[in-house]
Amino acid sequence: MRTRTVWTSIVLLAATFAGWTYLALHTAWLSWLDYPSTTVGPAPTSLLGQVGAAIALIFDPWVVYPVVLIVGILAWRAGHERFTWAAVLAVILGVTADRYLKPYFGRERPPFKLPLITSEGLAYPSVHMVAITIAAVLMTVAWRVFGRAQLGLFTIGTFAVVVLIGWDRYIVRAHYTTDIVAGVLVGAVVALVCVGLTRPEVRPRRRPRRR
Repeated sequence: MRTRTVWTSIVLLAATFAGWTYLALHTAWLSWLDYPSTTVGPAPTSLLGQVGAAIALIFDPWVVYPVVLIVGILAWRAGHERFTWAAVLAVILGVTADRYLKPYFGRERPPFKLPLITSEGLAYPSVHMVAITIAAVLMTVAWRVFGRAQLGLFTIGTFAVVVLIGWDRYIVRAHYTTDIVAGVLVGAVVALVCVGLTRPEVRPRRRPRRR
């Protein structure tokens, strides 16, 4: 992705987040999206409740961010220092977003959230979504940095995980839908800012050899 394209995307995503936040927190225009989260979800002891709780724990930001750093270390060892700095900076900014954005907006969780350790604290934006979106963007960049083929399939698979986590945060009633979308927007902005600042070198994709 070209530098100009990256920064244009950042501006558009940041503007979208600002507009989305205004509509979600200061108007009733998006209330229809959030209404399902105000209803009773699956019981904690049900299969769906247990699966939702497990997914929420497995993809907790404090699990996702170390994975991003591990990929950054592997990139450093392979000579891709710029990507390593992108990964480190993304984790720092992701944690900072959790520390300051939620208290700033001060939105409470939905009333029927499952009693999970991953459902404590404030709601907006979803830091699960911030973390997994950062990871998805950086993993896609890493795939290009290492010159791997089949980028399209990898990207689809990576962002399918983002959709899965968004579904999970809704199922366990940990977030309103607008929290989830906001988390994706913040995560995308953070990841692209880090890529734009560090500009990791992208190798041509290697094609599998024909036998």
